[in-house]
Amino acid sequence: MTESIKIFAGVVALALLVGASYFLVQHNERVGNEAGVVKPPEYTNAEFDFSFIYPSGLEITEYTDQVITITDPAQENAGIVDITVEIADTDTSYTDLKEFIHTRAPLYCEADGPGGRMSCSKVSREQSFTTATGISGEIFYLELTHRDGDSATVREAGPFYAFDMSSGILEADFSALLVRPSKFAEESEMYDRGAQIANDIVNTLRLGE
Repeated sequence: MTESIKIFAGVVALALLVGASYFLVQHNERVGNEAGVVKPPEYTNAEFDFSFIYPSGLEITEYTDQVITITDPAQENAGIVDITVEIADTDTSYTDLKEFIHTRAPLYCEADGPGGRMSCSKVSREQSFTTATGISGEIFYLELTHRDGDSATVREAGPFYAFDMSSGILEADFSALLVRPSKFAEESEMYDRGAQIANDIVNTLRLGE
């Protein structure tokens, strides 16, 4: 078998695989609907024109059109994922969207309490990515410092998912959608759950549709 025939055969096999996968997905969805399977809930923000799917059994709390939290009604202090729309003030100046996002995100770390003080100083790592729905974004982590008296511990906090929403948002030069675990500054089962759900949410995200 020549090399060109091998390549063609591989392309045909791939096409058949994609076709079969599509058929199975459509069939399973049709069967599921006929069987009365309940689809997971979807949240739509009409003000800023975005939507996403979130797990059944959880609830959406809208503090404003710009501040949304996914909560678990079965648990106390049950914030799981936070979604915020960040809009640059018209009297502020940023070099680019990344500078704006990286300036805004550390503000969520600022906390004072009986256990000491937390703050985030900089982005520890970042990477561009594309969601399963084809939206380009950035995932990044912050360097978090926890001071308690004379001692201090430093570790990563996140992940933060950021998406450009600058086109057509009010009169601001920069605006962004930020998605993050509610407990991003701690290590716990709630953090693990929030990190997984945040990842699932961004992969169902739709903007401007």
